[in-house]
Amino acid sequence: MKKIKPSITADTILNLLLKKHSKDICVPECKNGPTHTSSNVRKFDLWAMKRSYTQPATWIYEIKVSRRDFVRDDKWQEYLPYCTDFYFVAPAGIISPDEVPEQAGLILTSKNGTRLYYKKKAPSRDIEIPLSVYIYILMSRTKIVSGYNTENKTDNASYWRQWLEEKKEKQELGYNVSRKIRQLYDENVTKAKRRQDRLDHRIEKLEDVKVILNKMGFDENKLGWNYEERIKERIADINAGLPEKDITKHLEKAIFNIQNTIRVIQNIKDKA
Repeated sequence: MKKIKPSITADTILNLLLKKHSKDICVPECKNGPTHTSSNVRKFDLWAMKRSYTQPATWIYEIKVSRRDFVRDDKWQEYLPYCTDFYFVAPAGIISPDEVPEQAGLILTSKNGTRLYYKKKAPSRDIEIPLSVYIYILMSRTKIVSGYNTENKTDNASYWRQWLEEKKEKQELGYNVSRKIRQLYDENVTKAKRRQDRLDHRIEKLEDVKVILNKMGFDENKLGWNYEERIKERIADINAGLPEKDITKHLEKAIFNIQNTIRVIQNIKDKA
């Protein structure tokens, strides 16, 4: 790639980004926490946040006005936990889109430095911005830049305090809702287990009844729709026993059948 000496300054690019985010919260040279608390504090060229309590989107922009600055940047990955979208921003000719890592996007300026153009869209990531960033902004950056205008200091401080308070309330609400859901889940699981135990017990009893019916000569597959009456009649017969006249009738029929069989056998012998 042909090296082009940039004539567009970092301030020029920053002003273009501030204009782009004129309706958002913008914090140039934003840190991820107080400098004196850690040696690992990182500073972002521009951190911006959409004005939304319910669905805040956050951006970090790293401005590169020289190719060497882009090639030697080995810290940009540490910025990812602090934004949903990360972009490199540079004058045209400094960075090629195919050089930009997968996790980042690329914005280039026009040749005259008056406009910004997306060359590679950054992937949006669903992350929880660490609270340290918001505390730093509230405690150390009460003068918030929005576009080219400086907003009232008190209004901005109040905005951030309200934002943090609502964030805390939502976290507590989420915890309480989660705990209630777990409680209801455990209760429903216990009730379902008890119902299942009762059903299992009833099934065991029904299996015992099935065995008894089979011993009484009933096939459950052939009972038909009037099975209740048939079972009652069978039980009544068992309890009452067979009447004497029925026994005599059955015996007489059996004797008749035996005699017929004897005659048939005798005829066969005579013919032989």
